[in-house]
Amino acid sequence: MSFKEILAGDLNTFVNPDEFADPCVFNLGGEDVTINALVDSSVVDDFAGAKVRGVYANTVTVYIRQGDLRPLPPVGSVLKLDGQSYFCRDQRIEQGLDVLVLERKLQ
Repeated sequence: MSFKEILAGDLNTFVNPDEFADPCVFNLGGEDVTINALVDSSVVDDFAGAKVRGVYANTVTVYIRQGDLRPLPPVGSVLKLDGQSYFCRDQRIEQGLDVLVLERKLQ
């Protein structure tokens, strides 16, 4: 068995809400859809401690089993994740997962 085959077999573990994933509510143009997803949140904080005014971005990377969310939001579109509006900055496929990079502006 190859490493890729082992990863494909483990995919259900990663998207299982009893293991790693959480049920997330996506809204793509009016319809709420609940999908199990892994969400990696990180606030860009390059100016921590500095007295700088500006706009900061809250970036979220979302991992979804490939095919669970259709259609995928196009890059540049706006969608809601758990009630928060995000801009879709990137999307790609990694080892059977759809990966969305979403960004929300913070003041």
